[in-house]
Amino acid sequence: MEYFLAYRPYGIILFDMETKKFSEIKFLLPYFRSRLMENTIFFLLGALLTLLGFYIVLKMV
Repeated sequence: MEYFLAYRPYGIILFDMETKKFSEIKFLLPYFRSRLMENTIFFLLGALLTLLGFYIVLKMV
């Protein structure tokens, strides 16, 4: 469950070393919206803070 919450995969493939067999686990949970918008906002916020930091450092020199 933690793996699903962190990476949002559609499923995972497990390999049993003792029996040498693959097992597929599909997550049959409701569709979750894409995290593209959240990632874009955090990326732009990080870029803005980085530029602000560079501006402050260069202004002090």
